[in-house]
Amino acid sequence: MNGALNNSEQIKKIVLIGISTGGPSTLRQLFQILPEKLDLCIVVVIHINESSAEKLCCLLDECCKMNVIFATNKMPLENNKIFICSGTEYNYEVSSDLKIITSPHFEKQIYKPSVNHLFETAVKNIRNQKLMMILLTGMGNDGAKGLAAGYDSGHLTVIQDEKSSVIYGMPKAAKLLGKYHYEGTIEEIAELIKKFSRNLI
Repeated sequence: MNGALNNSEQIKKIVLIGISTGGPSTLRQLFQILPEKLDLCIVVVIHINESSAEKLCCLLDECCKMNVIFATNKMPLENNKIFICSGTEYNYEVSSDLKIITSPHFEKQIYKPSVNHLFETAVKNIRNQKLMMILLTGMGNDGAKGLAAGYDSGHLTVIQDEKSSVIYGMPKAAKLLGKYHYEGTIEEIAELIKKFSRNLI
């Protein structure tokens, strides 16, 4: 007798995004381009407080075709949904059974929540899904090390270019490490996500 597919069997591809300064407008620009169904899920870590993130989710959910949700602890991932992870209390990761898991910040942590933590734990936890890691506009260097870890593990890695970035800090830090496959504008990154969903890259 065949049972229903569990979460990890249904989801084959996951897109992880790290973003900071300029995040809300950039995410709106990116997600408005994406179609309703992509047969993948998207997890975003953005450096804004929880109340701002909840408002951002409402705004994005109204103007984008995909459903946008504020991520909470033990929330299972679902295809064709965008999960926004933010706030000043927790870091976020995706577990091996594809749930959002929160954990306390590290001592003396500068960037909250940590994009590096999302990327690095995904490399360790996720074994049966394809990963695409994207680092977008933002101040500082959060996400650069995690993106490099993804690159070294054979996952697809993408950075936003300088011209289209509001603040070219996080993508620049990743570019200096040289561990990325593609660099482009928001429009070009949207097309890469579509190609990734269709196994064209």
